[in-house]
Amino acid sequence: MRRLSYDDDGEPDRAHWLQGSQLDFVPRHPIPNWADAAPAIAGLPSYTVEQAATILETGITPEGIISARRCSSFA
Repeated sequence: MRRLSYDDDGEPDRAHWLQGSQLDFVPRHPIPNWADAAPAIAGLPSYTVEQAATILETGITPEGIISARRCSSFA
């Protein structure tokens, strides 16, 4: 997943590091709930630490919206 933007020269735009951007690829076959943009992940300013952990662990936002698959466990 692409989490940064690029400038006009194709270089990473470090002023917007980890702020998300449009994806430059699409699935070959339709995927339900496909997101066409990578969300910003730097800081999660609109969520508490507990809310951010729940989103990352379950993929469910505080509003009850299923945002994505949960992060895998690598233990």
